[in-house]
Amino acid sequence: MRTLLLTVTMTITTTSISLAVTPAPSPQTPKADTNRLYRWAADRVSEGIIRRKMDVDQLDPKYRDARISSDRQSNRRQLFGLSMSDFFKTRKLAEVLPVVAMVAVERNDPKQLAHVLAQLDELARWRPLNRPGWTLYKRGPSVPEDHNDGNWLGTGLGLRAIVQTREVLGDRIPPALDERLKQLMRHEVALVSDDFATGRPWYTNHPVSNQYTLPNTGVVLACVALGHKAGQKDYDQAVHRLLRTADTQGRDGAHHEGSHYGTFTMCEVLYAAAASASIGDRRLIDHPAIKHLGDWAVQLIQPGERLVNTFDGSNVHFIDAKGELTYNAQ
Repeated sequence: MRTLLLTVTMTITTTSISLAVTPAPSPQTPKADTNRLYRWAADRVSEGIIRRKMDVDQLDPKYRDARISSDRQSNRRQLFGLSMSDFFKTRKLAEVLPVVAMVAVERNDPKQLAHVLAQLDELARWRPLNRPGWTLYKRGPSVPEDHNDGNWLGTGLGLRAIVQTREVLGDRIPPALDERLKQLMRHEVALVSDDFATGRPWYTNHPVSNQYTLPNTGVVLACVALGHKAGQKDYDQAVHRLLRTADTQGRDGAHHEGSHYGTFTMCEVLYAAAASASIGDRRLIDHPAIKHLGDWAVQLIQPGERLVNTFDGSNVHFIDAKGELTYNAQ
């Protein structure tokens, strides 16, 4: 499992870093690319630990959703803002933490390793990984304090950050911390399973949606990391739901939500498919929608690196104005 998952991670991430530093294609030596990766990892460590906030007014602007209401009389403002910040932060951690861990191990760098372990320690405190409130983007009266609209995108992304980073570090993680991470994974798997059993979130019968898909990709990754096999309930149900996603998208690899959300969603499905295949379960990785995803993605490329069919996504380029690779290119 480790080799297969990290092959996907390294392919996507090292490409992202290379293009982010040098947007225009140019021949690069392996050593130059490696040095870029090392600098990129050092820059991420210098940004410090990503911590969970308990007050929306304390949020860093980059983790603050623009739709946060100005209505301070309703608790919707706090619940929505904090829930969305969880998504933004877990997305960042899923993109960054496994790669920084990989560099720390490769270079035997104690500072970078300490950073990764400290971030895992922080992440182990996040229960749930994506707090409720993500549906409360409209102004309205306060909701009950125990409002629960279910798990969301940050659930799947947070689980991937944990699973892949654990795979990289192995026994470099102190046993007590590793046990906390496993307990968190079990907790999140149980929450997602309960969401689908009760029909709590709006998306539980909408397999075409990215919101349906990502909690399940996280469950598959976590179950494989925890030693589950095909036939075990939580794992099998998550695989079944991802097969529903693939069936809904169709056999030609195209995605109903367009290039932006389609590539964002199917990148996570590919991680889950790779994890399943690593334990001998090829139901996902052999599905035509997944096998032909690349064929569809290539056909979206237009002159000037613009993309067609962006649905309601914000990215129409492979590389954004900051020179960073967009989800479309992953």
